[in-house]
Amino acid sequence: MLLSERENRILDFLVRDFISTAEPVSSLRIRKGLKLKESPATIRNIVAELDDEGFCDQPHVSSGRVPTDTAYRYFVDNLMSETELSRDTIYKIRRMISREEDGISRFFAETLNLLSFSSFDGEHFSNHGISRLLQEPEFRNGDFMREAGYFIDHVSEMADLYCERAKKDRSVFIGRENPTSYANAFGVFYLESKKGGNKNTLVLVGPKRMDYERVSSYINCFLDIF
Repeated sequence: MLLSERENRILDFLVRDFISTAEPVSSLRIRKGLKLKESPATIRNIVAELDDEGFCDQPHVSSGRVPTDTAYRYFVDNLMSETELSRDTIYKIRRMISREEDGISRFFAETLNLLSFSSFDGEHFSNHGISRLLQEPEFRNGDFMREAGYFIDHVSEMADLYCERAKKDRSVFIGRENPTSYANAFGVFYLESKKGGNKNTLVLVGPKRMDYERVSSYINCFLDIF
């Protein structure tokens, strides 16, 4: 299902603003942010239609909206664009790949503030980024912390689940799309390749509110070089 151009603009702003602030987005903020000429009532009606179509949730009666899993999926498939990385960033990625395989996981964790797992023998995983992930506002909720802990403790089994579910070597799972309920609160990038006769796996985990556009640009650059 494709939205109208006006709905696309509003949903794009809503998703990007929530990714940036982690705060529900009001109709007034949308109107001001996009400099729309439509009346506040018209904007509210459009947002209400997006609610009905499953793209937004309203945590409280008087609050703004937050994106649903459906909104993030629509954003990833239809709205986000490739971000051009700087020459310095591309150089850092190239240098990181040439130095050590374990550094790949650390680089993504530190650069993108994600929980990062990597395996270059198909069995043993290294992980980095748990302290950065726990700084995200979502992890004030103890359930999120327990689920992140489960992911770390069972990463090999989790990677197998993603391998079975992935339709291609690079897949993005959002919320309930994840193959286990322990990851329903997360966005997950799963990458797999064969190089040097080994199965190479990279799993990047963040809140559903992660910056999919930025992460995707780094991954595309990494895959081009790797």
